Amino acid sequence: MIVDLFASLDDDRRRSVRGTKPLPVIARLVAIARSSGRSIVYVHEASAPSIEVSIAERSTSDARLLRAMIPRPADPVLRRGRASAFDASGLDEVLRRRGITRILVVGQVAEDAIVRTALDGVERGLGVAVAPAALVSLDAADGMAALRMMRRNGVDIRLKAYSAFKLGTPGVAAPGSAGNAPGRPELLAAFASVMRREGFSGIRVADVAREAKVSLRTFYEMFPGGKDECLVALFMQQAEWLERAVVRAARSEGDGGSPIERGIAAAVRGLREHQSLAKALLFGLPSLGAEGERVRERATQRFVELLHAGSVAGAPIGAIEARALVGATLELGLDGTGDAGVASSEAIAAALMAMCGRAGPPEGGTDLGSARPR
Repeated sequence: MIVDLFASLDDDRRRSVRGTKPLPVIARLVAIARSSGRSIVYVHEASAPSIEVSIAERSTSDARLLRAMIPRPADPVLRRGRASAFDASGLDEVLRRRGITRILVVGQVAEDAIVRTALDGVERGLGVAVAPAALVSLDAADGMAALRMMRRNGVDIRLKAYSAFKLGTPGVAAPGSAGNAPGRPELLAAFASVMRREGFSGIRVADVAREAKVSLRTFYEMFPGGKDECLVALFMQQAEWLERAVVRAARSEGDGGSPIERGIAAAVRGLREHQSLAKALLFGLPSLGAEGERVRERATQRFVELLHAGSVAGAPIGAIEARALVGATLELGLDGTGDAGVASSEAIAAALMAMCGRAGPPEGGTDLGSARPR
């Protein structure tokens, strides 16, 4: 059971997707999980106060219910980097170590953290369930839209909250459910395949639907904004994948170099492995005008924040220096010509660090042509 609940939120805004009070339902689900020996993992925003502080800030009745949900010593308490509970929190490793393949997600907010966590769980092949009565929503319409999106993508929606632990086979929906049909991940994969061949300007929605073996109606149910919306979704999906690879490499041990060098090297490798797709995405965004610029800036800022906050560097670095490193990494990772095209990812990372005065240059100086690609 994944409980994402303890970020600051005014008590009078705590309403479930169904318009009822969610805390009693969540407290009851926690009690059921404990009595049946199930694992409970608590997740909350890295910038949010501690769970104890969150409880202390609540009204008397709220605090009583929250105290009943207080983590026990054996319960992991994780801080997520962004909206998804899987984002730089260590949740993947916790689930792997405990052999967990099915999860129930409860808490807040349905239209943000919950939907992102649920979809990330489905992408990882987990069996995922949510109970609307146990989901906090700030806007009823947005909350219902999030439920529809989750259902379309294979999340098990449990209208009877206390039956939520009776999940089916991990990652497989019941016969006749929406989970049997291709969802957003499959459509995004088909979109990527077509875009590698045709480029964004040459994409036709009919070709994507044919590649995914779905009808045009199904495509537009998933992406009402057509291929423009699909492009944005695929771009953010790939940016999040690259971000996870960077953080994982920076936190690894025994690979040599500083954490920031390992992170930059991982970014270069990722860009090279998916170079045709990355270029098609970046060249396609300008066709969306101001929206494309906002999307690219949002993704860029995520990587800048990783460096500026010290999540990758090990210690914070200046915002301007962080942005320069992100831009240079992107440029060199996508450059298949000249010295950058033949240099190893480690050589590029070391050269960038040397330029920033943060590490010695790679062996043989900062000549990027001195090492083979990797």
